[in-house]
Amino acid sequence: MEDLALEFIDVSKSFPGVEALKKVNISIQKGTIHAIVGENGAGKSTLMKIAVGELKKDSGTMKIFGKEVNLNSASDGHRYGISLIHQEFSLVPSMSIAENIFLGREPTKGILKFIDKEKILKETEVVMDTLKMSFLPANRKVRDLTVAQRQIVEIAKALSMNSRIIIMDEPTAALTLDETERLFKTIIDLKEQGVTVIFISHRIEEIFEIADNVSVLRDGKSIMTKPIRDTNRDEIVKGMVGRSIELVFPKRDTKREMSSTVLEVRNLTKERQFYEISFKLKRGEILGIAGLVGAGRSEVAMSIFGLNPPDAGEILIDGKTVRINSPFEAIKHGIALLPEDRRELGLIIVRDILENMTLSNLYWDIAKGFFINKNKELKAAEDMKKELSIKASSLKQRVEFLSGGNQQKVVVGKWLMTNPKILIMDEPTRGIDVGAKSEIYNIVRELSNKGISIIFISSELSEVIGVSDRILVMSEGRVVAELSPEGTTEEDILKLAVRKKVS
Repeated sequence: MEDLALEFIDVSKSFPGVEALKKVNISIQKGTIHAIVGENGAGKSTLMKIAVGELKKDSGTMKIFGKEVNLNSASDGHRYGISLIHQEFSLVPSMSIAENIFLGREPTKGILKFIDKEKILKETEVVMDTLKMSFLPANRKVRDLTVAQRQIVEIAKALSMNSRIIIMDEPTAALTLDETERLFKTIIDLKEQGVTVIFISHRIEEIFEIADNVSVLRDGKSIMTKPIRDTNRDEIVKGMVGRSIELVFPKRDTKREMSSTVLEVRNLTKERQFYEISFKLKRGEILGIAGLVGAGRSEVAMSIFGLNPPDAGEILIDGKTVRINSPFEAIKHGIALLPEDRRELGLIIVRDILENMTLSNLYWDIAKGFFINKNKELKAAEDMKKELSIKASSLKQRVEFLSGGNQQKVVVGKWLMTNPKILIMDEPTRGIDVGAKSEIYNIVRELSNKGISIIFISSELSEVIGVSDRILVMSEGRVVAELSPEGTTEEDILKLAVRKKVS
């Protein structure tokens, strides 16, 4: 069909022991924004890697602009005008915007084939102007850019290769609300220029804001493709998980008393990050911390964990003042931190589940001197894998091949092995699907019921309300409100989170 940009016809792909795609059929129209959703492990990434030539299909047919193609590499995909922007950016921080955009395909001049830097700068300015981002100098280093600006550089790189189909994998995962809005404007501009955008996201509300059509994958199969106006959230979620998810959040026990204070923070301050932060955390309490990206939430968490020592203030555990200048000291005092970026800070992704899970407990329990008690290590990891229902072929499976939800469970398991009494969870459901989110919420509530005190930081206001026993709202480095989740709405929190500091 002439109006189709990309077609998958009975496309299948298998890996050892796993049938990743099973006769997938999806048609994507030219000049539209087409969302593809599904749980982790549904086959989205595999299908998109086939689309750009990073993987070869086992069987079936793929057509680009009506022409049947067999792609053998990413360069083949670029030749046909298709690019994939991965969730983890492929940019070199020490190089400029222009150098990154033309990396590996730099224009040259003269007999000696010197890189034509002037041409690179001019062509970069042209493509940035197309994206209405001409205010970003082409010679600015990528390390000096925000996450949103780096996203734009990735899009510019795709456009510079004359890509007519751009695939974006979780493009808003690390963006603020304002940055997401600006990105959406850029995507709509691309659509108006005739570019086809394939948009992958776990945030279903975004799908209804930006997409024209949506396709749902489940267990490697194409479940449905519909215009976004002809479907709703419930139908999409049911398509993704095979059932309706009505009770996403576990019930909180409103009658349970949480009397003893485990953690108290008094006037914690770090210049240019957060100011005079004070709160108490009860035993078994889930304390939600809400606020926009940049409000200082993560910085406070890292300060409590010893990664970001404060300039002033004090931390008390069980009523006694403690000095925490390193994660080692934090662990000694019973504090654990699930970081915001699990792949960069929470896991060694090229190592297996066993090594990742027991790493934080080697010094405290599993190893004696220079020697690891292998039997003890294996039993502890097996017990934790079973307790958290981690789906993996074995403990020897590398964590990079796990779904986002199972990766997060490995991080949870790693810290539970240290027997913490205070667990700080920073964006614990970022980049994981609806079903896995529900599992994480249940784990959080179960840990709370066992007496572990939890600080739950999230940009998703609905889950802060649904999970927490009490909510703190931060804005511009300060706590501006304390709320009960009962009767609190997302709008209530947002109004407080965006409130400007009164001088």
